[in-house]
Amino acid sequence: MENKEFDIFESINLTEENKKYFDEPKEVSRCIVKLIKRRIELKMSQRDLAEKTGIKQPMIARIESFDSIPRFDTLLKIVKALGLKIDFVK
Repeated sequence: MENKEFDIFESINLTEENKKYFDEPKEVSRCIVKLIKRRIELKMSQRDLAEKTGIKQPMIARIESFDSIPRFDTLLKIVKALGLKIDFVK
């Protein structure tokens, strides 16, 4: 009997097109890591970032600990406060 590794995609019959949506959490994680690195580079505390954005510090902490995915408007506030910009690349 062949010991084949279990493939969740096969078991739920996802198409290649649908599989790409499972990569989104990776992209969100990369984005959050970049935001954390930038905040640290600027020697800002979470409290400093909260004051600059108007977002409560506990929410900043939840985002940075990957417990919460920020809404787009929240993300924009953080990006702007850190002197960054969002660029859509093809």
